[in-house]
This record gives sequence, C-alpha cells and structure tokens, in this order.
Amino acid sequence: MSGTTVVQVPRDLQVRFPDRCIECGLPECHSGVPVWGFGNKWRRFFFWWWLGKRYKVEIPACELCGPRIRRARTLRDWMRYVVPISASLLWIRIASALGLPSNMFAIFGVFLLVLIIMEWQFTRRPHCVDIDIANERVSFEFRDTAFARDFVHLNQEPETD
Repeated sequence: MSGTTVVQVPRDLQVRFPDRCIECGLPECHSGVPVWGFGNKWRRFFFWWWLGKRYKVEIPACELCGPRIRRARTLRDWMRYVVPISASLLWIRIASALGLPSNMFAIFGVFLLVLIIMEWQFTRRPHCVDIDIANERVSFEFRDTAFARDFVHLNQEPETD
C-alpha cells in the first residue's frame, strides 16, 4: 500500500505493540482491538469461505478510536463483496432498459472495473494497520511510520551466534 511502512516478523513471534493508540497516538492505551490477517489475498477474495490460515492480534486503541477502527475494517471487508456485486446487478437492469449488452463479459467487466476502483481507493487511504501472511512470516503494514519504528524496536529478533 502507498503511504505505509511494512514490517515483517516471524509468525510464531509473540508481537508487542507500543503503549499508545495506533490511530490517534494517545499514550497508555489499555484496550485492544482484535485484528485478523489471512494468507493469500487473491484466495481470500474469491474463496471467502476458505480463508486459509488466520493470524490474530490485539492492536492498542483508545476508547474513542477502538470502535471506529472496528467499524472501518468491517465496512471495508463487506464493501469488497457488496459493492461490485451490486454494481453488476445494477448494470443488468440499466443495460436491459437501454438496450445495451448485458452478456457475461459486460457484467464481469463492470464487476472488475468497480473492484479495481475500490481497491485503488483502499490503497490511497490505508487503515492504521493491515496484516498479511506469507509462509512463516507476518507482514504488518502501518500507516504511521513512527509507530512502525517503535514496533520494530519492541519486536527485534535476538542475535544468535
């Protein structure tokens, strides 16, 4: 994502987060927001019932930002499915009313166009943190570079000789 800092850690590492809100930076946040990450983004979109291996962490968030983060993540996840499907169904209605082609290629084209526009918007306005899993590593994408730097400092792997 643009405007984010990516930090990779081993999957089995018990990660620690800086003791401040990930969204607003309020110090000493004691509540957490559960955030899940799934492997293989393309599989997650097309085969949502088969999510692959799940990775869950609790990110620090203040009482004001916690519910907002939860709502934003839920809304984005639902929009990935609802908006392209709704646009495709709407295209069928408009195409039949105007006499435009409504074959499967046209419907799939509308679906992909809407999906690409939405993903572009999600990339332009990233969440405070996103999680991706690849093999035995977990990638955290942080919007705040200072928070990412502190996260790296707290989760450095010990040097082995």
